[in-house]
Amino acid sequence: MRTYPIARQIYGDPLGSDGDFNAEFRIGFGKTGNALYVAIGVDDDSIVRAFPGSAIYDAQDGCEIYIGTGTQSSDTAPDQYAFWGDYRLHFVRGANVEMEGVQVEAKWTAGGYQFEWRIDISAGGNSDDLATMVGFDIALWDRDEDGTRSFVAWAPGRSGAEKAVICEFYG
Repeated sequence: MRTYPIARQIYGDPLGSDGDFNAEFRIGFGKTGNALYVAIGVDDDSIVRAFPGSAIYDAQDGCEIYIGTGTQSSDTAPDQYAFWGDYRLHFVRGANVEMEGVQVEAKWTAGGYQFEWRIDISAGGNSDDLATMVGFDIALWDRDEDGTRSFVAWAPGRSGAEKAVICEFYG
């Protein structure tokens, strides 16, 4: 599978180097079950995991995925799936809804972490039919022990909600 770098710093404190933060992902689509599979690997020399019960997005290392379908209008914000600390959130048009059909796991090591996602596109308000196309973006929050933090994404743009429909692939 092709590997894509997550290297576009959108805002926040400048990243020090590839040793400070380096990330990539792979994506696959399973037509059976209309599921996206996303594997993200991050090398990070300063890992910050929030204490249990904390869901402050920029106070810890975290991951967000944005998905829009071909049936959504261009002015409709994509679904946002977020993993921050112990929290797994799903935002649809700005509202936090039940995260149905989504599995996400994180594996933390001394030098980085991995996120593994399985997102059922037909659950949680997305299209039942993926015969057209899916817009996709991924972004990571990097928080370092010295308090610096950065928002790094795959697709070009200013914010996750604006970027999701830019990068499209056919299912």
